[in-house]
Amino acid sequence: MAVLRKYCVVLSMFFGANHCLALVDDRAYGSGPAADSTVLDYADQVLECGVYYKYTAGGMSHNPDIAVELVDEVSHNSQTLLQSADWLYGAVGASARARYAAVMARARRLVGERQANGEDMSELIFAFGKKCQRLVADYPERMREMVEKLSPP
Repeated sequence: MAVLRKYCVVLSMFFGANHCLALVDDRAYGSGPAADSTVLDYADQVLECGVYYKYTAGGMSHNPDIAVELVDEVSHNSQTLLQSADWLYGAVGASARARYAAVMARARRLVGERQANGEDMSELIFAFGKKCQRLVADYPERMREMVEKLSPP
């Protein structure tokens, strides 16, 4: 329940406290394999973007030409996404650590393949940036969908 309460802080930023309070009870969450698969797929995307923004904020913080406020905003987005992924994994009984390891292994493989082929990393970074930009834009609506899938009938 602590994870759900922690997540409610994140959720309330987008939907308001009333929506969040309706979720906090002692009922079991999860509504079957189909919902679990959908939630896991989305959680993986959220995790990927959380990691992407974490590394982006880290790199930006070393550039004196980038405003501290922008770095803070990117870092905040990263934290929000990582917390959301953690909550989603927990809600369907998946290991966040195992999923993180899989995401990082996939990222290393992608980078290795690109480097081996002599491809420019800028294209990969740009593609992930666009993907994550869309994910953040759709985040409130998609999280609402995930919460509905996970809510008991």
